[in-house]
Amino acid sequence: KVKQYDAFKGDYVKGENFSSESLSPNVLAQHGIQLLMERECSFFFPAGIVGILCIGTKVIFTFLQISQSHYHLIRGKGKVDKTSKATISYTRPYDYMDARDRTEILEAFFWFGQVQSNPKEFT
Repeated sequence: KVKQYDAFKGDYVKGENFSSESLSPNVLAQHGIQLLMERECSFFFPAGIVGILCIGTKVIFTFLQISQSHYHLIRGKGKVDKTSKATISYTRPYDYMDARDRTEILEAFFWFGQVQSNPKEFT
């Protein structure tokens, strides 16, 4: 069974001041796990995995970097030692209701499409 969490910490319900820091740690952890599950399907594998958080009208692009050994520890033991480390980087929140942000979101999607269509050019 997959647990679902409220996206925001505490009583945070408005998106005007949205940031990744306002997200529940459980949501960030769940997103990290989902990125790991998509790992081998990523066109950026093994360098990393691209993801997207969509909450309301806000979009945050994410990028998980994890070593092969760290991944195998998680997969094999279900946990890692304190020397292993993975990093999830976040963009600023883009609001798809804002025309300028929407243009940047579309540019990213077109670039992802280019990578997907021509993976040898980007490896």
